Parts: sequence; C-alpha cells; structure tokens
Amino acid sequence: MTVIVIGAVGVTPAGAFQGPFSGSVAANSDGSFTIDPRDQAFALGAGYIPARRDCRTHVPLITPAAGAVGAIVASVALTNTSLTVAANPDTMRKCQMRVAPGTTAITAGVCTVTYAANDGTAAQVDALSLVTAASTLLTVPFTKGVLTVASAVVTGLVGGTSPKVQIDTTADLAVPVPPNNADATILKEVTDGSDSSANLGTLTAAGIWTPHTAPNATHTFAIGYSTVAP
Repeated sequence: MTVIVIGAVGVTPAGAFQGPFSGSVAANSDGSFTIDPRDQAFALGAGYIPARRDCRTHVPLITPAAGAVGAIVASVALTNTSLTVAANPDTMRKCQMRVAPGTTAITAGVCTVTYAANDGTAAQVDALSLVTAASTLLTVPFTKGVLTVASAVVTGLVGGTSPKVQIDTTADLAVPVPPNNADATILKEVTDGSDSSANLGTLTAAGIWTPHTAPNATHTFAIGYSTVAP
C-alpha cells in the first residue's frame, strides 16, 4: 500500500521527497510523490498535501464550433463600462480578451470578468490587465475553462487612442477538473467516433484541452484523462 502527496509551492522543498520510511522518492511525471503510508504524518508536517489521482471522461455538450473572434463580446470601444455579453460559449472551452490600444499605450485598467468555470466555481472572477504598448494587440486568456459568462466590466482605464476590446472563443476546449488541480494527463482521445489516441492533443492542469483536430462544428470529440488534486 502507498499514499500519494503533492508539494505545496513555496512551502515544501523542490526535488525528491525525503521520508524516514520512504527514503528518497523522486516525483512522478505528474508531480506527485508515491510514499510509504507510515510517512504520511511526516509529509503533512513538512507541508506536503494528500492528493488523489482520478480517471475521468468528457464529451462536449454539442459538436463544438470553430473558435470565433468577438463571439462573447463583439468588438466595441474600450471605455470604463460594463460590456455587453452577446453570447455564451457553445460548450465548455477557453476564452480570451483582446485589446487593440490604437497608437497610444494603455498604462492602466482592468477588465473584470465573472464566469462559471470548469473546476466548479460558479462565479470565477478574473481581473484581466488592459496594459499594453502602443499599436500592440493584447491577448489575455481567462484563467479557467468557461461555461457561461455573467459579466465583463472595464474600470480604471488610462491611455489608448480609440481603443477597442472584444472577447473571443478559441480553438481550445475545456474539461472538468477538481478545484486546485495539480496535474492533468490525456489518456485517450476520440475524434469523429474513432480512436485518435495515436495523435493526442494537449491538456493543461487547468483543464484546457487542445484536441489534435481543431473544432469546426463538424468534428465530434471525447477524451479520457487523469487528474491529480488535493
């Protein structure tokens, strides 16, 4: 029997786990440590966190469309105001804010977006910085996968020459993950009803999934994956 722990960033030392019974244990590929259960109390005292490895599957709610610019908030003048949310993502996926500052730099300001996230947070709040150099397009992704967007509010804007803002969907989808997920690994991918595991996409700890084949409103997808979380 063994137990799984993960290190807390800034709390536990980097490198191998060192325990009285486990000895030196190198990290697994997912960042976890598989240790002797007699070392669990020692590990907790050293700042490690008990973790669980889980296997999950996900099938998007509908056939995902291609990513689209301005799908959530159409391009509008960037001012201190509440932006109009035109639509929500068709299925759980990655969204991003894009800002065109014009010929003058934006030196201050945030767009605060509130949305339902793929880790179960019903009102995830991201404060996305608007700061960007003159004539430099700024793209800022949301920190988690998005189900629905409740609001997007711009405050503290300084600078810009006739700046514009919009919120897009991207070609990346999202999968459900536990809160504070530490790692995620694709185990199987199915595209158009056929196993495409020989050419897997990518999956981040935040649950952002880039399928091997880009969504286009025709392809269907399914994924099997593992998570490691407290």
